[in-house]
Amino acid sequence: MTRPHEDLTGQRFGQLTAESYLGQNHWRCRCTCGGTRDVRGAYLKNGRATACLACKGRAPIRKSTKFVVGATIDGITLMKYLGAHRWEALCACGNHFATTQTTIENSHFMMCPKCTLHINRAVKKARHAK
Repeated sequence: MTRPHEDLTGQRFGQLTAESYLGQNHWRCRCTCGGTRDVRGAYLKNGRATACLACKGRAPIRKSTKFVVGATIDGITLMKYLGAHRWEALCACGNHFATTQTTIENSHFMMCPKCTLHINRAVKKARHAK
């Protein structure tokens, strides 16, 4: 008897989005570059597979980002260059905060410290509610 698979269709894992189930816990995924990759569902869920094979060895996708005043990256708007690769940024929630180019380039997603704190509290609360 086979165990039913979890439906991952449409879910995003790094640069990969699960498109269709191939059987035996394998998924066909579409990369942000347009390429495809067939991946085990477990590898998607545990973070082992996050990009197609063409993108796998590349630097993070944001390395090509142009850091200029007014640029928006994942809802974060760069407001002012502070020098030494540091930026004043504006979060979608309206909070201003300082960040570095390295943090932006290496992050999977960007949030201000205020939003991060709210999410961490919500996750902690949900864990304790179980």
